[in-house]
Amino acid sequence: LSIAVPRRAPEWLSQRDGCGQAPFSPTTALLQPVTFAVQFEEMDAVRQAVEERAGEALGAYLSIGAGYGSVNHELNLTPGPAAAGIGFDLAFDGIGGDGGFFSVGVGGDVQINQHVVIGGLFEYDWTRYESELTAFVNPGFGTLTAGADVEVEDQWSLGGRVGFLPSERTLWFLTFGYTRVDVSDLRFNVAVPGFAISDTLLGIDDFSGWFLGGGVETKLTESISLKAEYRYTSLDSEKVQILPKLVPQINDFVKADLEPTVQTGRIALVYRFNWHREPMVEPLK
Repeated sequence: LSIAVPRRAPEWLSQRDGCGQAPFSPTTALLQPVTFAVQFEEMDAVRQAVEERAGEALGAYLSIGAGYGSVNHELNLTPGPAAAGIGFDLAFDGIGGDGGFFSVGVGGDVQINQHVVIGGLFEYDWTRYESELTAFVNPGFGTLTAGADVEVEDQWSLGGRVGFLPSERTLWFLTFGYTRVDVSDLRFNVAVPGFAISDTLLGIDDFSGWFLGGGVETKLTESISLKAEYRYTSLDSEKVQILPKLVPQINDFVKADLEPTVQTGRIALVYRFNWHREPMVEPLK
């Protein structure tokens, strides 16, 4: 006669502490080194992926946009070479104008770690910031009309960009660099009944300077993003010629310098060629 007795697990395998947890298990103890080994392998894989992603390009891109801007011209008149002994210094500030512009650009960005992006850019703006001055006087024999106008025509910019990625779809950035602006001559016109004259009041060349801006870019699709930016441009003071065609000799007595500043707000659609990327994972700690 034989009786089968069910085998029970040893008491030290099944006993529980006051919280209902087994204080010790040989099986768990044997598996813990394997679990830790797997975790370490995963951590090494994540760190390696992050290191490989550092320096990865977010992509070369093309941008097309438009915006609105304003310009302010500061004109300074000081004695010329033939009037060195005469002391005067006249400043005319607030000769301003505004208008819209159309812009195209190219550039590229590189992600140097999980959140920081650096890059370069080139942009060309077709602008029309026009400043007009008009006066009407009635001296008794008819209305005298006098006016002047100057226009910022085109601008190109070459610079860099530093950005912060709070998420995979949004980039906050600062832009900076060198810019050059084409400004038309300042022309004047005077008209009275039976007589009119129009000529160049100030002969103006191109201006160069620096720009500083900031904005945000957000992804709409895997390749297309929308960018908005404010930009401030400071241009160097340049010598201009007074009445270069009518009375050029006046420049021997009066020296004229013009210093423009430009402020713009712009929105652009950006197409990136290789912004098809898996999210960069933060390494385990």
